[in-house]
Amino acid sequence: MSDATPKNRGTLIALAILFIGPLAVAWTLYLTGIWRPGAGANHGDFIQPIISLPRTPQPTADKGATDGGYLYGKWTLVHLADKNCDEQCRAAVVKTRQIRLAMGREVDRIDRVLFSHEGPAPGFGAEQPDLLVVLPTGAAGEQIVAALLANGGDERIFLVDPLGNLILSYPLDGDPADIRDDLRKLLRLSRIG
Repeated sequence: MSDATPKNRGTLIALAILFIGPLAVAWTLYLTGIWRPGAGANHGDFIQPIISLPRTPQPTADKGATDGGYLYGKWTLVHLADKNCDEQCRAAVVKTRQIRLAMGREVDRIDRVLFSHEGPAPGFGAEQPDLLVVLPTGAAGEQIVAALLANGGDERIFLVDPLGNLILSYPLDGDPADIRDDLRKLLRLSRIG
């Protein structure tokens, strides 16, 4: 009987090391700061605090007007044009189109909006048929433009959630796959839009 006790004790110690050891090592690495898990899985920059955009109708470049909910109900890729949409702006618009098309069957859950005070050059609408070009006016337009300018303006591509909140921004020269990956995660997890 006395021979079994040290064997059982050794098995118990081995099991304790097997199960508690990795936890102790991870906890020690975390507390000492040697290793910390990543801050988040998103590629874009969170806009803090989240900005709710107004539901006020705005004029469009095709001489029409939006309804009050044009930024609501879908995930929306937004860009702010400086003047009448220069080459940098056109590259951003093309990038948003490619990202939207890369979403495959989820493409109907995503819209694209370009805010421009002067509207793009003639013929631009034919190149981008699924792009809504909004001419921001009045207090609501000023509020939208101010929110975009405060978070990078025409140097960024923005993501608006289906509730009309400005939530993420991405640099124009960033990888479109980053936006696509974030959108894919959001669409998979979202019950709205």
